[in-house]
Formats: sequence, C-alpha cells, structure tokens
Amino acid sequence: MDAKTCLKKMQLVGVLNVATVDENGAPQIRCISAVHYDEDSFYFFTAKGKNVTKELLADGRVQILVYTKFKEMIRLSAKAYPVSDERQKKCIDTIFKEQPYLANLYPNGKRYIGICFEIRDASIEYFNLVVQKVSLINNGI
Repeated sequence: MDAKTCLKKMQLVGVLNVATVDENGAPQIRCISAVHYDEDSFYFFTAKGKNVTKELLADGRVQILVYTKFKEMIRLSAKAYPVSDERQKKCIDTIFKEQPYLANLYPNGKRYIGICFEIRDASIEYFNLVVQKVSLINNGI
C-alpha cells in the first residue's frame, strides 16, 4: 500500500477521527470532514475559536484514524501547520467548494472565521484486518 492510495481511501471515508494534545498533554479526539487533498499535502478546516485550533497552534501534533468498509485502518501521524496567510482564503474556498454542506454551517462569508491547517511529511500506517497485514509508510505525503 502506498501513501497516495491511503490518502484516497481517507478521502473516500470522508469523516476523519482527529486526535490532538491539549495544554495538559492529554489526548483530545474529534471528527473532521472539512478536508482537501492534493499531491503534496492534506488540508483541513476548523473554526478559530475551537479548542482543536488552540491545541494545533500551541502544539501541532495530530493523529488521524480512519476505518474503511473493507476492514482497513489507516493512521496518519504528523504535525499540522496553519496555511500561510496568503493562502488561507484560497484553501478555505477550495474546501467549501468540495464540501458544500459547510455553507449551511458558515453562511454569508462567515467561513473566514475559520482556519486551514496543512499536513506534510506524515507517517502513515496501513492495517488490513482481513489479511492481518501492517504496512508502515514513512513521510507518506
């Protein structure tokens, strides 16, 4: 299994379980579906006032887990960084175009109260539970 295939499978699952680390070092997990994938990076959107945003800005460590209908688990471990100020609007607009339901959550330009994060150079683990095969893909994206 290669990194691009793992990312495609993550994209098909849609909703990602995302874990961060809070100010006390405790893991915090939530679901995120406002995502975008390209050749080199994986992007996700969240509101600036949420705890997840504060945790990512303070620490950046993130782990993402998906489970497919084919009994595959994909775990991505990385550091998430805010997209540069120059690219924020374009990133947000791209995610909102690909995820039209977000317009209901952030109507009338309120999407710009959010922030996009980028993940590069992730470590990806692929588990196929049917054949009990585990693959480690370092620096997958």
